[in-house]
Amino acid sequence: MFRTVISCAVILSTIFFCVWEKNKANTIMNKNCIEIYLYEDYVMPENCVWYKDTDNYDNSYRAAERSIFDTIINKHLQGKEFNLNNKFDKTLIIKNEEIINFKNQYLLINLKKYHQLFQWESPINLKQFVITVNKKPVLNGYFHKTIMSYIVHDEVLLYDTTGLDTKHKTKSGFYKNYLKPEHCDLYLFNFRNGDMKNINLKKDYPELYNAFKNTNRLVE
Repeated sequence: MFRTVISCAVILSTIFFCVWEKNKANTIMNKNCIEIYLYEDYVMPENCVWYKDTDNYDNSYRAAERSIFDTIINKHLQGKEFNLNNKFDKTLIIKNEEIINFKNQYLLINLKKYHQLFQWESPINLKQFVITVNKKPVLNGYFHKTIMSYIVHDEVLLYDTTGLDTKHKTKSGFYKNYLKPEHCDLYLFNFRNGDMKNINLKKDYPELYNAFKNTNRLVE
């Protein structure tokens, strides 16, 4: 009888400890909530207009329809710094729990259900994003396909989907190879004049750095 009581006490203590640890981890995650939003409307950078509305418009340029024209330097661009604290509506596309970690300039994201956003002809390419910590905007910029070349003067999230090459049996009985998405890597860089530079997360965006560190998602 005594052994049974001791065994039950040990089991209950173990369960209580596991639940307590899980609740503690959830509390820490909630207090360091990192989310990525997509702006519903384009936030026009200062001193810029749509390239297609200028006399210099040439539709032979790549992404000409989505390009802007800087009236100060008289040059068309695909992206430029814009106001971080704007009031434009935005849509949550990546939740806190879906961000696995930050390591060597890239965010490892569990994006199985979002992978369609990051395909070759993705409508998300060159769209503006904002990363928030506890709903406060801390970093914004542009989504950018890794193998494409655009003129962007801002922070960029280069995206690349990683998957498994597998086979799918069609109705006709033949097997067809396709990529089953496993996760998405988002590489964070500063892009200026065609040059990509690493971002010092601790120095440039300390709130974001601390949120990753506090939740054990910072791999240094």
